[in-house]
Amino acid sequence: MVGTERDKGDNNVILWLPGQLFTGFWATPGRLLRTITKTNRVASTFMMTLDDVIIRLLYSSEFDATAGYVSAALIGTVFRAVSWCMAYTLLARGDGRIYLLTESLSGVAFLLLSYWGYHWGGLYGLGLAYSAWYAIYTLIVGIVYFSRYKMSLNRRVVLLSMVAMLLMAGCAWARIEDIRFIPALVAIISSILAFKVIKKMIASRRRSDNG
Repeated sequence: MVGTERDKGDNNVILWLPGQLFTGFWATPGRLLRTITKTNRVASTFMMTLDDVIIRLLYSSEFDATAGYVSAALIGTVFRAVSWCMAYTLLARGDGRIYLLTESLSGVAFLLLSYWGYHWGGLYGLGLAYSAWYAIYTLIVGIVYFSRYKMSLNRRVVLLSMVAMLLMAGCAWARIEDIRFIPALVAIISSILAFKVIKKMIASRRRSDNG
């Protein structure tokens, strides 16, 4: 369930998202996106660093070929974080027809890109297709978000998202070239930053509850 309330301080719709991390926490899409983007880098870069180890722990060495897919597809997680935060606004506004249209266009793009990607580069191509799909989905949702609802994301959010995309692309390249220390270093730094963000969120929530 997604609740909404108009924030008089800006043009953003305030979203309330259920879950252990966000229960009782009110956040604008911009603030939520900054938090998700920072924490997303941690999981993605750790996954890039230890993808083959994790795959063998969860499955077996027969699935080692999927490591290329993982590295390429993790770039798309940044686009997913951006697009989902904007897509929640469509749901919150109850604009069912527009939401159905955007999801239908996204589904068609996913099928076409997956078909092309697999035939072009196998599982690695499929991973690139996944990232390209979420890039297109971000564009589709962004058009609705900015043009139909006249909403905006602040510059800090846009800059953070662009930096995250570049970092993920660089880490993916480093992992494919078997230069593991680069995604490992990014993972460690991102973990420290994400811990500070989550600690700040928890403190803010406690102050809100006590107030």
